[in-house]
Amino acid sequence: MDWSRNYLGRLFSGEIQLKFDHLPPLLEILGLDPGEFFQIAFPPQPWKRPGPLSPFLPPYDPGPAPTPIGPHLTEAELRALVRKVVDQLAGQEPDPESSE
Repeated sequence: MDWSRNYLGRLFSGEIQLKFDHLPPLLEILGLDPGEFFQIAFPPQPWKRPGPLSPFLPPYDPGPAPTPIGPHLTEAELRALVRKVVDQLAGQEPDPESSE
């Protein structure tokens, strides 16, 4: 998908809201499966049972927390990855000088 730098700047600055339709091309460039993305974005939280029946229900045990997935990136690596995504979305070749 070819997005102009102007469009990407407005998107990343928050001037344009990120929509679900934006995710597939971004995830493809990042090499992330949608399931991986949503697991990272929304880690499982303990569920609480609100309401008048709560005292009569057993506590919810979600089990052990899942092992985090994905690489642990340094700030420089993350910046280089974001630059690559922006360049690819803008239809440009990545700048080898910007790889830190």
